[in-house]
Order: sequence, then C-alpha cells, then structure tokens
Amino acid sequence: MSQVFKPNKIVALVTYLLCFTLLGSILVYLILYLVSLGYNLDYGYLLNNINKKASEIGELAHNAILLSKCVTNIIIYLIAIVVIVIFTRDELKIDFDKVKDNPKFYLLFSLTAIAFVGLAYGINQLNLLLPQEALNQQSLIEMFKSNLGIPIIILTLIFAPLIEELIFRKCIFTFTKNTPVIVRFLISSVAFTLVHALSSIGSFSAGYFFLLCVPYFLDSMLLCTIYYFGKENVYMSFLAHLLNNVLALILLFI
Repeated sequence: MSQVFKPNKIVALVTYLLCFTLLGSILVYLILYLVSLGYNLDYGYLLNNINKKASEIGELAHNAILLSKCVTNIIIYLIAIVVIVIFTRDELKIDFDKVKDNPKFYLLFSLTAIAFVGLAYGINQLNLLLPQEALNQQSLIEMFKSNLGIPIIILTLIFAPLIEELIFRKCIFTFTKNTPVIVRFLISSVAFTLVHALSSIGSFSAGYFFLLCVPYFLDSMLLCTIYYFGKENVYMSFLAHLLNNVLALILLFI
C-alpha cells in the first residue's frame, strides 16, 4: 500500500488535469441533477440555463444552479488538494526544511511577494479592457456571498494557490529541469494561462481570449521568477500567489 501512495509528480499532474476537466464536468451535472430533485425543478431547464442570470431564469432556478456550482467546487478542490499533497509531500518537506535551514534568506526573500502583488495589481488592470461577462466575475461574487461562501473563500485563497504552485511550478519545473530556464518559464506560464483563460471566458472570441491571456501569462512569469530565484522553493511562490488572491478578492467587492 505504501508503494501505491509514494511521491509521484506525474500522478499529481494527472489528478489536477482530471479534477478540473473531466471529473469537474461530470460532477457538476450530477450534483445539478440531485439539486433539481431537491428543489423540484426540471433538470433539463437548469442544464440549458446553467450560465444564465437570476433575472433571466428566476431566483429559485438560479439558486439551484449556484448551489451545484459551489458544491462541485468544494468537492473538486478537496479531492485535488488531498491527492496532490500526498503525491508531492516529499517536495513540500524538502522546501520546508530549506526554510528552516536558512530562515534569514527566505524571510527577506518573502518580501518579494509583496512586490509581486503590486506588479500583479498593475498587470490585472488589463482586465478592464475586457467586457465584464468574459471574466465571469459575477459568478465568483455570487459564490462568495452564498451560504457556502466561507469554504469557497478558503478554497480560493489557500487551496487554489497551493495546488497551482505545486503543479505549475514544482511539477513542471521538475519535468523540464534539463531545459533552458526561459523554456521552463514559458511552459509553466503557457500551461497556467490556458487553464485559467479557458475556464474564465464566457463566449469564445479570439480578441477577447488574447486579452484575457495577457494578465494570466504575465502573472505566471512573475510567479516563475519568484519560484526560481527563491531556490525553487514552492512556499515562496505560494506566498506571493496567496497574497495576490487576497488582493483580488478584496478588489472584487470594491
């Protein structure tokens, strides 16, 4: 049994891909069906209007869809964080020991996380060039304000950045360790950008999609820089990512 759960970055990467593609898609439809039964609503109607506003489909139907999205997000993130941490636990321990062995360096270096948040804030202003519906911000705000808002916020602020830094920095940098640094940066950032942009855009448009990709790509390049110059310590990029998400959450409600 111990051999099955031994550290394995490939398993961690595959888990991430499965959770946020196939499993996520299946689960949201399954939970929506169960919720439709509880709300006594037509499943087909909810399915066909899953991305509509409350003003378009009614408050009850909208709440049912919102509940299914919240529950799906919670389940997916819980599965992802548990499995990914289990299969990358060796790297987490090694990086934690690095911090203990050289606390002064990492304490000073962690200040770069604050600088990153400032740069990321400027970069993310590029989002103002996009129409609001392309960012799907309203859906996020509604989930944060729902009855499941607290666990959703915890997932967004802590679990999401930890999962993403383990996958897009730790795993990808490990798999590409024999390539030039710029190639490692580009592979990590392109993967990070595509995952976020494809899950954020409402209706596909080449121009909007490109504009949406720009801030994600630049954010990822900054995170790669922090990770690389922080002696490839995932806690450094995680801290920066965490602070950036906190700022983004605050700005979302302003």
